[in-house]
Amino acid sequence: METVIVRAAPDAGDALERWVEEPLVALVARLREALPAAGDGDAADPARVAVVVELPPAAAGEDPWRLAARDALCEAVRGVVGTLTLELGPVARVNTLLAHEADGAAARAALAFLAGPRAGFVAGATFDLREQAA
Repeated sequence: METVIVRAAPDAGDALERWVEEPLVALVARLREALPAAGDGDAADPARVAVVVELPPAAAGEDPWRLAARDALCEAVRGVVGTLTLELGPVARVNTLLAHEADGAAARAALAFLAGPRAGFVAGATFDLREQAA
């Protein structure tokens, strides 16, 4: 299973551009490499990809525009993953994990599940692990 980590770079520039546009463009490029083209895959051995969106916890008093951009990133990734799930059908299993740390215990456990046989038909799902880290 391939893991694609999406990290926003909120430290400079326009929040929407840095939180949403740049990470989403990079994600689509990575997914184009990792997934078969529609009709080219093997339904008996589907490509498995987990998209981990790493989001630092919101700080008290954080700018509401940054909070909105954070939420927009989550929804944009979910939209891309959902669309790919519908378009590629049985040749790909793409899922989203929302986590504070891409290498945290909750993310590692979810990735192990998704890589295993019990998740053979899990596709297009979103696992929100942000509360697990608290």
